[in-house]
Amino acid sequence: MGAIHRVNISKVANALEVETGGKAWLLAGGMDQTTVFALLLDVSELQRLEAARQAATAG
Repeated sequence: MGAIHRVNISKVANALEVETGGKAWLLAGGMDQTTVFALLLDVSELQRLEAARQAATAG
């Protein structure tokens, strides 16, 4: 999605996107703020766990 399109969409709906390899992927959309925040916490926890796993295996 282009930056302008994302700005326009963000004015009317909450969404969760993940960006990897220079490409953004829409995971969920049309949610209320409470749902978006809960989903953000879940995704953040998964990222923290993955970073910890990588650090443990890098040694």
